[in-house]
Amino acid sequence: MKMKHILLSSLCLIFGICSSMAQNPGKMKTVNARVSDNHLLIDWMATDKPGTAHWEVQASTDAKEFTTIGYVMGEDPNQTTHFKFKNKLTHIKPGYLYYRVLQVENDQQVFASNMVKLSK
Repeated sequence: MKMKHILLSSLCLIFGICSSMAQNPGKMKTVNARVSDNHLLIDWMATDKPGTAHWEVQASTDAKEFTTIGYVMGEDPNQTTHFKFKNKLTHIKPGYLYYRVLQVENDQQVFASNMVKLSK
């Protein structure tokens, strides 16, 4: 199985989130996150990815206000449905961090994954 590895900007840029955001309609299987060697590693599987423009990886310190920390490009018909995101953790205070993945469709519909809680 060929993995799709795309490493994108780790700058914490704030972007607006479409008001049409809904919970995951079954297009994403469970999102997994872990910390290894001071790097955040997030991976997920897409069960139905046609129409996906891109994925947004988001982080939060309070599980309420999320900020986009990176992007993974959307569908490639020749690639697997397994996606990964890697980000170096710097200047993170001890405590809990929350992560989720947004699936942004070509028609601008947005679907949110489950939220994952990690401790730093």
